[in-house]
Amino acid sequence: MTKNNLHAFEAQLRITSAADLIAEYIALTKAEFSTENIPLLTIKALEYFATKMEKEPAEYGLKLESVSVKCIGDGLFSMKVTANVLDMQKLNECAREAFLGTGGDAESYETYSASEKLAEIVLLSNASPSPADIGYNIVATMDSPAYSKREQSFERGL
Repeated sequence: MTKNNLHAFEAQLRITSAADLIAEYIALTKAEFSTENIPLLTIKALEYFATKMEKEPAEYGLKLESVSVKCIGDGLFSMKVTANVLDMQKLNECAREAFLGTGGDAESYETYSASEKLAEIVLLSNASPSPADIGYNIVATMDSPAYSKREQSFERGL
């Protein structure tokens, strides 16, 4: 795998109802509930719903490499998804179809970066119920380097 095939996006997610989010997650995954594991269940639920694709990642030309979610404030979470793009043409076709299927226009899609296409497939047009219906909102998405500066330095041998 070469670094050039890795793409990433970050998203900010805000919890509107932790009770609804956790209840939906437990109902679908049969995870065990206790008051001590509410913070962990919240993170696991966000990871689960924010990356629940309709098909296997390979069918979109992807291999998910990492998903990380962390709390950054009162009810605000940051998520980073990194994927190896195995087939850019397939990703482009699937992301375009998803974008247009949710009311997006073809002209604005043409300016999408590979990271934005990844976000469209993984988060914005995924198979989960509407975030508002299960206790969270997507505040923002943005391109992100696939590697941190530390990882880039390490790869170059610095």
